[in-house]
Amino acid sequence: MSNSQNLVNIEAEEAILGGILLDPGALARIKSKIKAAMFSVRSHRIIYKAMVELNMGKKPTDLMAVSTFLVDRELLDTVGGTTKLGQLLNRTVSAVNIDRYSDLIIDKWARRTLIEVGNKLVELGNDTKIELSELTESVSELVGSWANSTKSDKQESMIGNISYTAIARKQSEFYEETIKLEVELDLNSDHKAQIKKLQEQADSLFKE
Repeated sequence: MSNSQNLVNIEAEEAILGGILLDPGALARIKSKIKAAMFSVRSHRIIYKAMVELNMGKKPTDLMAVSTFLVDRELLDTVGGTTKLGQLLNRTVSAVNIDRYSDLIIDKWARRTLIEVGNKLVELGNDTKIELSELTESVSELVGSWANSTKSDKQESMIGNISYTAIARKQSEFYEETIKLEVELDLNSDHKAQIKKLQEQADSLFKE
């Protein structure tokens, strides 16, 4: 089982937000690769989204500007009030390492979404109402979509180091489900051939 604490980096998230409050110019260095959805904490997602919207409107992203933005949208209490924003700012001494912190967040986000893909694959394997041909396409789309979503010009080298342990574990479960299906149902040779092909395609996807 995965340890959820290993799939988040709260300190890195806070360092990024605090760095932007301290140095609004720091946002320009990461906004092309960091999206709000990559933050694991809801309040952090809201704060970062506010900063991006302010930046897009060519407005500052300092403490006063972000606080006012959230108040106007009745979101300040949701993120923890001015106390939360003050803590983010006070815990940050510099934005110099914001690029490194953004890589840490991307790494954790990619791993969380990878596990979600693995869980969906097991659900598909258990759903006997889906035709095998459709199942093959769904497996390919899920894994391909995850791989594409985690790539960018600045992320290529980092993504190469991400562990595929979660999907490997789900691959075993997926394979077992197809074997179980073959045993429990009285399948003809054509259906067995389809199952064999599905297993081989899944193997190749997991190994990529």
